[in-house]
Amino acid sequence: MDDRRTLTNDPNMTDDMLSYTETARLCRDAYTSHAQPQGVVGAVRFVHRSFSSSHSSSLLGEDHCIEENLSFSCPICMPGGETGGPFDRAIILLHGLNERYWDKYMPWAYTLAVRLGVPVIMFPIAFHMDRGRPAWSDMRRMNREANKRRAAVYGGGAGARTVSCANCAMSERIGSHPERSVRSGIQTIGDVEQLVRELGSGTVEGFSEVGHIDLFGYSIGCTILEALLMKDQQRRDGDQLFKTSQAVLFCGGAALCHTDPVRRGIIDQAAFSRLHRFFVELSHANPEALAAAGHEGHNELQQVDALASLLQLDVRREFRERLLGACAVRLLSVCLTEDTVFPPAVIRQTLEGILPAGSIRCISVHENASHEMPFPVCDDLKESVQVDKSFQMVFDHLCAHYQMDNHRVQ
Repeated sequence: MDDRRTLTNDPNMTDDMLSYTETARLCRDAYTSHAQPQGVVGAVRFVHRSFSSSHSSSLLGEDHCIEENLSFSCPICMPGGETGGPFDRAIILLHGLNERYWDKYMPWAYTLAVRLGVPVIMFPIAFHMDRGRPAWSDMRRMNREANKRRAAVYGGGAGARTVSCANCAMSERIGSHPERSVRSGIQTIGDVEQLVRELGSGTVEGFSEVGHIDLFGYSIGCTILEALLMKDQQRRDGDQLFKTSQAVLFCGGAALCHTDPVRRGIIDQAAFSRLHRFFVELSHANPEALAAAGHEGHNELQQVDALASLLQLDVRREFRERLLGACAVRLLSVCLTEDTVFPPAVIRQTLEGILPAGSIRCISVHENASHEMPFPVCDDLKESVQVDKSFQMVFDHLCAHYQMDNHRVQ
């Protein structure tokens, strides 16, 4: 007999009364017709705060007209139901590559917010989530475009099966201009820094003057997180934004040239091959070329330099290890043995020697786990119990890390 508890919207309910599966289903019900999380869900409420990017100078000229990427909203998971806040702390969550919807992340944010009592800001990477054109999420239209791409790029060859309606827009954009990966990364890094300054000024509704920010990165979001910390280490001591931040790298953090993101939900083979060649060239580039990779005439070298050091294991290694090592005591890496996109072996090769012993934790979760969906919501009771246990085990590690002394500085 299915003995799972009946779902409820009781705002007094805590996370230890809800399994992951129950939380995921509650959060799913909070979506509007436009896939925006909102309203009270159990012990939290989802709200939206508008954001206007001031860091678009690095973009290709043709990308400046994508208004959605410049003005958008961030979903925030606020603890305390209807009455919580204002808050003087926050966690910023950075998602994975080629994502359009927040549904996967809502139960993650819920769990962190309830267990830590801290708002979780789900911040979209440039051209992802609501920052992309609506057409990129129109599966009927993208299916037509995918058929065109299979014929034009692959001519019916074997690689054509890596094209899908889900990865077509990303593959076309990156395949034609792989430098978009770095340019959008630069914009995202600047945007996160802008958000942190706005939170610190007390101008964001629901927050007082935020004095402490923690970071959560998943997949490519880990790379953005690493670059943020590396850039921050190059600031003068009094100007650092993340000096006391605890940070989690979940299913990411590896040198990107050694990963395998060719998936129907991420990017196709031809686009990644072109991107890989660009990454190799960029990792060996001199400072002048790095500056041009961002945007000539703009002071974005630190962002590009940081990103370039995260591409290959043994290129710019000393630079990477020196800057990440300076904040290593505040970093935790959690990877999954089932992950074939960001393989645990490559994560270890990238981060061992940087992070303290015990700060890289490789966990075996369940047979249905994948990089794209670490915690699938299952209808089968036996499977859902296994997933629930896996989720709790992983997030026990994450929450314990965030609860460490946040003011330890190496």
